[in-house]
Amino acid sequence: MKKFLALLASAMLVVGLVGCNQSSTTTETTEESTTSSESTEASTYKIGILTGTVSQGEEEFRAAEKMKAQYGDMIVTMTYPDSFMKETETTIAN
Repeated sequence: MKKFLALLASAMLVVGLVGCNQSSTTTETTEESTTSSESTEASTYKIGILTGTVSQGEEEFRAAEKMKAQYGDMIVTMTYPDSFMKETETTIAN
């Protein structure tokens, strides 16, 4: 009886592994087809960049400005407040 249960459990494991392998192949082909359609709709989405103010760190603020200049309206930049620990709700809302 134990041998039968062990054989049954291993057979179920093999079927599970083979079944998962086939679905990932289907997902890969689906991702390839959506990638080509996403490239045609590249301007329909926005990317938000939330940085500190210039007084906190000028480098990250300037990098966000460069991204905005390079990609235009696709990039939305905002800064979190200097006292972000005290203004937690504002930071989360942004």
